[in-house]
Amino acid sequence: MWNACAAMLRDELKPYGSKVRLARYLGIPKQRLTDYLKGQRRMPDAEAALQMLNWLAQKRAGRDLTSAIDRKSTRLNSSHANISYA
Repeated sequence: MWNACAAMLRDELKPYGSKVRLARYLGIPKQRLTDYLKGQRRMPDAEAALQMLNWLAQKRAGRDLTSAIDRKSTRLNSSHANISYA
């Protein structure tokens, strides 16, 4: 079953930057996502697999789950503009 899911994900991850956005959504390094998709060294746990399938379904429905994450990280970074170094 995972092989079929990985094949569908690989098709959706062809556009530039898609793999990075999915890795951010999952909260994992991009290399780990690459390892999951190659299936050589690692396989995702059940929670990560379900998150990937949810991302895939949302992406195919035209919704982008990663835009909310990017806005949040930008907002957090902008709130720390005045950091003093000792």
